[in-house]
Amino acid sequence: MELSELLVALRSTEGLSAKGKTQSTFYIGSKPFMHFHDGPAGLEADVKWVDTFERVPVGTAAQQKDLLRDVRAHLASR
Repeated sequence: MELSELLVALRSTEGLSAKGKTQSTFYIGSKPFMHFHDGPAGLEADVKWVDTFERVPVGTAAQQKDLLRDVRAHLASR
């Protein structure tokens, strides 16, 4: 999965809204939830599952699919 495909899938996920110039920063309501950046280990997402951001690697297709699954499960449990 390319990052662009992941971003499209996240943008179409109910409960998330994308903001910013590249629309790669995501919010739940008015609260920041996730953003992407290049880190020392490659492409990463910082995700705020509870109170603090957790760094999640998303450099491979499998990691991106896992993130998408986990985000959808998180939103469903709210």
